[in-house]
Amino acid sequence: MKSAQAAAFFLDIVHRFGVSNSIFTDNGTNFTGNEFIEFCDDHHIRVDWAAVAHPHTNGSEAILPTDLEYGSPRVKADSEQGSDAALEDAMDQLDEARDVVLLRSAKYQQALHRYHHRRVRGHAFNLDDLVL
Repeated sequence: MKSAQAAAFFLDIVHRFGVSNSIFTDNGTNFTGNEFIEFCDDHHIRVDWAAVAHPHTNGSEAILPTDLEYGSPRVKADSEQGSDAALEDAMDQLDEARDVVLLRSAKYQQALHRYHHRRVRGHAFNLDDLVL
């Protein structure tokens, strides 16, 4: 997959689900190409790169079953209140992003409406008029 194909793929995701705040990717050439970077800049999407060998850099570090069983400090430090607050923040950001998309769509629709009404002339027809 080339950079332009990656940008087209994410454009499809944006059209289906709305604009994302950030994207976590590896350092693949399809994600470091100019087309993909320009796409992300145009849509105000932050790109975060993480090495595949270091998953903890993107916050997805694995928790082992033994950590859960014996109550490691990392598991104890994870609180449901913090998770709930993070979820609420993410939902607020999603709502804001959707509002931005709705505003852009409304602006586009209004411009299209103005363009159409400037270019189309109204005609009144009577019975028995010949129309091509």
